[in-house]
Amino acid sequence: MNKKNWHKKLINALWVDKVSIKKSIGMSHFQLVYKVDTIFPSSLVIPIMKILEEMNNETNDMQRRINQMIHLQQTREEVYQNNSKLQGRIKKIYDSKTKEDNFNLGDVVLRWHVRNEEKGKHAKFENLWKGPYKILAFGGKNAFLLEELNGEYYLGGVINGMILKHYHT
Repeated sequence: MNKKNWHKKLINALWVDKVSIKKSIGMSHFQLVYKVDTIFPSSLVIPIMKILEEMNNETNDMQRRINQMIHLQQTREEVYQNNSKLQGRIKKIYDSKTKEDNFNLGDVVLRWHVRNEEKGKHAKFENLWKGPYKILAFGGKNAFLLEELNGEYYLGGVINGMILKHYHT
């Protein structure tokens, strides 16, 4: 492939993307849209015979539409289940990487200033640990509400425990 004929290969690449099975939904986009598996040109005879048999078995258009609706609902449920499984696996991987630190109410902590951590957004020797803050409440698993030491409520909302560390005086 070179700069002159890339557009000829693009059609094949897009077709492969449409018919390849996606991990998140457990089927290809083609299957999701058209409710059938991809048919390759060498095997067209058998699927056409199946379609003709199905048309003879169904008595009328209403029955065919009802069957399509049932099949569509089953496909949606399958996609939902596959997506839920994938989200569960992603959550399990993410939770295994989270730093479990034993923070208690009233602990004094420092907060990592995430917005300024990229190169060029802070001075060379600027400290990116902000605070100290006091843990006011728990906001979920490894999430906390903070307040400043003078008693003012910290307006940053719920803070992830991954960007906190104990402050030792």
